[in-house]
Amino acid sequence: MSFPIHEVVRILPSVAFVCRQSPDWHSLSQDQRRGARIDPARYLPDHRIPGFPDGVDLLIAEWNRRFAIDFFTFRYAVAELSRRSIVAIPGARVFTFDRLAAVADYAAHHESYVYFHDDDDFFAPNLPQVICSAKTKPDAIVTPLFRLGRDGHSTFVRDQCTPDFLWGRRKPHKFRYQSNNYGLSSRRCTNLADLASLKDHVLASRHADQSGYRDEILPSVVSATVKTPASASMLPILRGGPDCHRAAFEKFIADCQRADELPSSCSWISEPLRVIRRLVSSAYRGEGCDSIGDLLGEERS
Repeated sequence: MSFPIHEVVRILPSVAFVCRQSPDWHSLSQDQRRGARIDPARYLPDHRIPGFPDGVDLLIAEWNRRFAIDFFTFRYAVAELSRRSIVAIPGARVFTFDRLAAVADYAAHHESYVYFHDDDDFFAPNLPQVICSAKTKPDAIVTPLFRLGRDGHSTFVRDQCTPDFLWGRRKPHKFRYQSNNYGLSSRRCTNLADLASLKDHVLASRHADQSGYRDEILPSVVSATVKTPASASMLPILRGGPDCHRAAFEKFIADCQRADELPSSCSWISEPLRVIRRLVSSAYRGEGCDSIGDLLGEERS
């Protein structure tokens, strides 16, 4: 006697991604490449950001004097790599920060998790499966975070968590949530005031403490942040003589190469890092480009 085989189909949770306030790198790149004058108001923040360097407009002008790949095109290429990593996630919904009302409406009608991120952040395609592995229905899911920047490569890990893979040094969280490694239950994201308090990881950490959030910490690394030499925190390396940036660029390129240490399960970040390494190397060597496709290593049809 044979029995019918019933396949159990797991319905993956939806995940919404909200890109924090970010310049329109695409239009800035286009205008820069055609020689148009660019008003700094198009890319400077409209409020004081802790750690944001003074004179960014002058630093960007210095970048453009030194390198054949202009600053805005460089940032657009990194942002495009980040965007592609997100849209590759099954069922991902993508929002920009100026559409918080749409985020709140989506959260009100879909059981999901919401991730705020910057335009140089990356996510793993198996993020929905990792969310499914949670044993409870927490207010926030917290996972380890890969970070590559001026201080090398490291993994931010919450206390009493053993990550699936530790890349570089283990670093403790500076805040309850670190950069982009917190996914918020949709039930906490239906109110615009709450969303405004959750957009930034520092604000979100304070808000979660005050509101009594319950976190579940998972060991899978599903996000990364990459602070290239064109990030705001790195731009001050351009202050000084014509070679003052040399050591920082060479260190970043070498650190990017450490992506070869990552297991195949981390190809979601190792592959973009190979492209970023090539991009930074090209800028460093004074090589230009004809298109974004050239920067990203795409083959022409």
